[in-house]
Amino acid sequence: MDLHLVWQPIPYIPVTLFGLFLVSALALDPGKQYHLRPLLFLPILWLTYRLIYDGEAGIGSTFWFAWLARASELMLLTKNVPNRLSPATTTGQSTDKEAPAKNIEAFSLSTRIENACLIAFNCRGIGEPNEPPSLRSRRIPRRGPYTKSKSKSKSPNGTCTKSQFILTQLTRLLSSVLIIDLWNLHGRRNPGLHLKLGLAAAGWYWRAVGILMFAAGIASVLQGMHCVISIFCIFLGIGGSADIEEWPLLFSLRWENVRTLRAFWGQGWHHLLRLPLNAHAKFICQTILRLPADRSPLSSITYFFLVFALSGLVHYLGECVSLGFGFGFGFGQQKESESSGALLFFSLQALGIALEYVVLEATGLLKPTSSRWYRLLGNVLSVGYVIGWFALTGPIWVDPLIKAGALEMNLEWSFVMWLWTGQVALPQRLGGGGIE
Repeated sequence: MDLHLVWQPIPYIPVTLFGLFLVSALALDPGKQYHLRPLLFLPILWLTYRLIYDGEAGIGSTFWFAWLARASELMLLTKNVPNRLSPATTTGQSTDKEAPAKNIEAFSLSTRIENACLIAFNCRGIGEPNEPPSLRSRRIPRRGPYTKSKSKSKSPNGTCTKSQFILTQLTRLLSSVLIIDLWNLHGRRNPGLHLKLGLAAAGWYWRAVGILMFAAGIASVLQGMHCVISIFCIFLGIGGSADIEEWPLLFSLRWENVRTLRAFWGQGWHHLLRLPLNAHAKFICQTILRLPADRSPLSSITYFFLVFALSGLVHYLGECVSLGFGFGFGFGQQKESESSGALLFFSLQALGIALEYVVLEATGLLKPTSSRWYRLLGNVLSVGYVIGWFALTGPIWVDPLIKAGALEMNLEWSFVMWLWTGQVALPQRLGGGGIE
């Protein structure tokens, strides 16, 4: 595998055109009569076809398909573009927060362009009517620089000023860099990684540790990017992104959010794909399959499994383009020896959550009880079960990436090793266990 091909970014011209088409569609056609938005989605599909056909987008192609899902939600499935502007921005209109949201098409073109930019790059739907409820616990309430907060918000993050927010984000950025450093060191010790055999061949210890480090590394990369962008926007005061409350935490991996699969995916992990996946799953269930809109068991189960399958599809398409796995229908760089396991992995997560629900309801391990030891036993078993589940299913997704060289970082320096041994440069291999 040509690592230069794997890690090169998506060409900036297609990304720029993608953004221009999306913002133009949301600004020029924000109302109920959305005829222009579907038309402007066609050039985005053509750009995606070229991306697949050329197969030279690099590892960032997963972000492309995630953004494509968001564009499809806004341009094809959304009737009214939501208003993300504050009442103060819409000068001359009502100061009622609900009124501007119904009349976004009546604003000036410049105002609609500003609103379209906020919507187009707001993948988590922050501040929108359909904002995921779990984001509320991640939001950081703001307060003035010289006033004490009187807020009774239950946010675990407290309140902070802009300077405090930037300092906190810098701290998170540093911790992300350190975890990525540890991820690189782990890759030199884990035989399944540095020998490119895959975690499934490295024994259960390295398999479990490798999956945990993979999750921590991916979370750190995304969290680091989130910190850099948020600091940039807050420091420069860029539009609606200059508000601290616009930047809730990307991850919330607290104890209560890692005890079950449902809590991990629903509360702990990032929600960058949640809104578009929910919108497409709802469209498939109600419009294509004609399932009832009520919460009947058939509708709920179908909707639930579709969300995870669509998430797997986004990752599958991105990996097929960047890693040359091919699609098997005539274009893309075909590799018959390997294929992406993302689609199967994410589909299995829905099955795991369903089985988990049945077991927890039957045993009541995590239900409130007067016995402290019973609760402790339930917590230990639940966390162990989550780690075991990811150790069992994780290699389905991770091993093809390892064998293709996508997880081979090859950093030749380490701040952690400098603190530990006083040497910054790393040897070619740090050692580690053999294959069991």
